[in-house]
Amino acid sequence: MADRSISVKLRAEVDQYKRSMDDAAKATEKVGTSAESTSKKADGALSKMMQSAQQNREAWSTVGTTLVAAGGAVTAFGVAALKTGIEYNTLQQTSRAALTSLLGSARAANAQMDKLDEFARTSPFSKATFIQAQQQMLAFGIETKKVIPYLDAVQNAVAAAGGSNNDIAEIVATMSKIQSSAKITAEDLNEFGGRGVNAAELIGSQMGMTGAQIREAITDGSLDAEAALDALAKGMSTKFDGAADNVKNTFAGATDRVKAAWRDFAAELATPLVDPEGGGALVDWLNGLADAMRGFSKLPEPVKNTWSRPAGVCSLI
Repeated sequence: MADRSISVKLRAEVDQYKRSMDDAAKATEKVGTSAESTSKKADGALSKMMQSAQQNREAWSTVGTTLVAAGGAVTAFGVAALKTGIEYNTLQQTSRAALTSLLGSARAANAQMDKLDEFARTSPFSKATFIQAQQQMLAFGIETKKVIPYLDAVQNAVAAAGGSNNDIAEIVATMSKIQSSAKITAEDLNEFGGRGVNAAELIGSQMGMTGAQIREAITDGSLDAEAALDALAKGMSTKFDGAADNVKNTFAGATDRVKAAWRDFAAELATPLVDPEGGGALVDWLNGLADAMRGFSKLPEPVKNTWSRPAGVCSLI
């Protein structure tokens, strides 16, 4: 019985040992599998992190490039705006200076420019064209009070004929020539006709005469030049009234309005540097520079030589 008990006990312990070893093996295998899985997951996570970093790097690089490009575009926009504004305000300055001489005072010049600004703001044509046209009209003796009505009549006639800023300038030049010479000729009628304006018919419509009668009066010299200009302006205004407004509904008119808006925006931006009414930081700086150079030329020769010698040495180096 004792041997049998020992045999059973040993068998039981052996079986228990085998089960324990099997459990240990399974546990070990499980740990290995888990470790392998964890390693794969870690590798996957690291790979994803690296991929994300690469994508982010590319994304930030793209953003950086875009920002640099945007910054360059903004800078170019600002430079273009200042250039346009300075050029336009310079034109206004010189025009105001000329008007001051023609009209006798800066106050009268500014008042006339304000009227022109209000008129040109709603026009589909270039304000610069009107500024130069106004200056020419006044310089050739056309009364100040007639300038804006004349320009309005001309712009409507040109708009009706599908003309341009250049046509306005040429019609105004012909009108100014007639005023200064106190004479209207057949050649003047031809110049108007070349820009789509039948001047003889328009003048006659306001004087109760036919175009042929107007031509005869011009030929024999009986037609008063100033009266003819007034009649021409009134005839253009009557026949072509509203033509300039209609241009706004065309692509060309809309484009010109955008250009005009851009010009006015640029002028406002550049005003601190070049004020259209005179002066400005850039004007003051340039005058200061000129004064400094004039002052240098008045210095004694020994002092000027002291300055020029280092400059000469530097240029040789």
